Amino acid sequence: MNFQKKTVLFVDSNKAVLGLLVSIYSSEDRLDIYTASSLSEALSLLERKHFDLVSTELSLPDGNGREICKYASDQAIDKPKVIVLSQGKSIQDRIQSFEAGADDYISKPFHPEELKVRMMRLLNLIRSTEEQVVRHQNLELYTVRKAIKIGDSLVKLTRNEFYLCEILLANPGYELPNEEIIRVMTARKGRFVSYNSLRVSIKRLRDKIETQTGYKLIQNRHGQGYFIAI
Repeated sequence: MNFQKKTVLFVDSNKAVLGLLVSIYSSEDRLDIYTASSLSEALSLLERKHFDLVSTELSLPDGNGREICKYASDQAIDKPKVIVLSQGKSIQDRIQSFEAGADDYISKPFHPEELKVRMMRLLNLIRSTEEQVVRHQNLELYTVRKAIKIGDSLVKLTRNEFYLCEILLANPGYELPNEEIIRVMTARKGRFVSYNSLRVSIKRLRDKIETQTGYKLIQNRHGQGYFIAI
């Protein structure tokens, strides 16, 4: 089967991490992998070669990974997708990264399979018949069946409910502001999601999961945002 490989750039100051990422993803024949260990090296590669996706940490020895987000956003055509990998735990870190132009944000430490699923989704390489499973402790989210499994209980999800679970599972235990959830859901759906629509979707999802499993999966603090309580 003939296809054009997608070019991916991993940017991390830790060369051991880069080596691990290369060893994990180099077996994926749909990807052409490059690496950089500094901001200047990454920007130099981006100026000389087109990349479909860049995965970068924020703390680089000569600058901040958000500069890569800004560079990607400034491209008139063929903008690369950008995933930020960060040890930052604050909501502000995530918001600033999305404002700079990041397409996704994953907190360290992360599971390589989760990064792969997010990469493939952004690169449009996940086939509709190719089931992907995002796991966290006793929870499994199925991308094709659009279902979530908690323990032994499997709950079917609507598309909106699936998007919500997918977004919240990206940062389990961390409260995501309403505005950030709305921004990501709007990008996933391709049309604007209002605050009222978000509240309705959250309520229906909570009721469905609690009724079928007895588990209070989605919680919030002070009415400002929501988080996965796992």
